Amino acid sequence: MATPDAGERNPGERLRDLEAMLDAITDYEIIKLDVDGNVASWSPGAEALTGYSAAEAIGRPASIFSSEEDQAAGLVEQELRTARETGRFELEGWRVRKGGEKFWASVVLAPIRDEGSALSGFVKVARDITELKRAESMFRDLLESAPDADPLLVELGLPGAQAAVHGLAVHLRGPLEVRPRRSRRSFLPGRRVAGDLRHLPSRLDRRPPPRSTHRP
Repeated sequence: MATPDAGERNPGERLRDLEAMLDAITDYEIIKLDVDGNVASWSPGAEALTGYSAAEAIGRPASIFSSEEDQAAGLVEQELRTARETGRFELEGWRVRKGGEKFWASVVLAPIRDEGSALSGFVKVARDITELKRAESMFRDLLESAPDADPLLVELGLPGAQAAVHGLAVHLRGPLEVRPRRSRRSFLPGRRVAGDLRHLPSRLDRRPPPRSTHRP
């Protein structure tokens, strides 16, 4: 079945299609704020993320999702101002759910302008990255305490370990160095060097005698 060209469809129909698509996205908070930073539209993803229903959120300032400290510092107003003046604002930081629980969020704000370029509101997209941040912090601590530990995680054969280790390591310190497979004992730097030196004499004794270069 052919789909009508977007120019042939009335604005109301296009709006309903857009709202249906947004409602299908439940892993992200996608909402609209008015020019003053008050919630103008809500979505299932926003309710799942914050715990507020549409009736509880619409008409209230976006600052309800921020901590009391951030509200007192006027950070929400600064975010809106930056988005308005630069065309985009991105942030990773603490946000607060309805019950007071904090979570680490990735937030993007962008201005919405009408045909005359006048500001008509903002679109806000946010997602919960608390678990990713926790894993990143644990992995950073691991790298700092044992720089050679990343291949060990891969060699242990943990499900998805190779992809996870590589992704986090690239994010934190650049691409991983390709290294040959080694025994688990070799990941202890001092022990590895000491072991190599200790066995060096016996290895030299076991070397085959040199081939004679004399020809009869």
